[in-house]
Amino acid sequence: MEKLSLWNVSVQDANDIMDYLIKEKYIDNSRFARAYCHDKFEALKDVLRAKDRTLKNKDKYLRKAKLVRHLLSKRFETELVIDAADEYLSRNDL
Repeated sequence: MEKLSLWNVSVQDANDIMDYLIKEKYIDNSRFARAYCHDKFEALKDVLRAKDRTLKNKDKYLRKAKLVRHLLSKRFETELVIDAADEYLSRNDL
């Protein structure tokens, strides 16, 4: 709506355009939310792998603690971080 306003589109035309975009799924909040979560989870895994490569300690619990602290410092959600760290460490037993 802000863009349409900047382009001096009338309110009625702007509403018609927005209705069309929503109807045709060009604007779709649920699709956006799914894409956002998917991208964020892919990024979390990349950061986790990169940090793990820098860790020297082989103790699984210390490794998990360092990974979790690092991911939390990158502002990932706690629940996602713990789940991802558990999954990663279980697949990559040392």
